[in-house]
Amino acid sequence: MSMNSLAGLLQSRARTNPVMRSAQAALVVEETNAILLAMFGEKVVEMANAAYVKHGVLAIACLGPTVAQEIKLHEQEILKRLWAKMGQNSVKRLTCIT
Repeated sequence: MSMNSLAGLLQSRARTNPVMRSAQAALVVEETNAILLAMFGEKVVEMANAAYVKHGVLAIACLGPTVAQEIKLHEQEILKRLWAKMGQNSVKRLTCIT
C-alpha cells in the first residue's frame, strides 16, 4: 500500500466521520478569525466573528451591514488565505449574517 492511498483513505474517513468534520469546522472558524484580525485589525474583529461552517459555507456573524459589506468585498482574499492554511476543500464560499 502506498502512502498516497493511505492519505486518501484517511481523508475520506475524515469527511465521513462526524467528529472529524466538527473538529475541522472548529479549526476553520478559528483560522478565519485570525485571518480577519490580520486583514482588518481589532476594530473589525470586534464587530465580526466567524460563527460556523455548514455544507461548505462559512458563516460570519457581523454586527452591522458596513462590516458585512467590507468582508464580502474581500471574500476571495479571505478564502485564498483560508485555503492556503486549511486546504481548498475546507469551505467553498462565505456568507455574512447581520
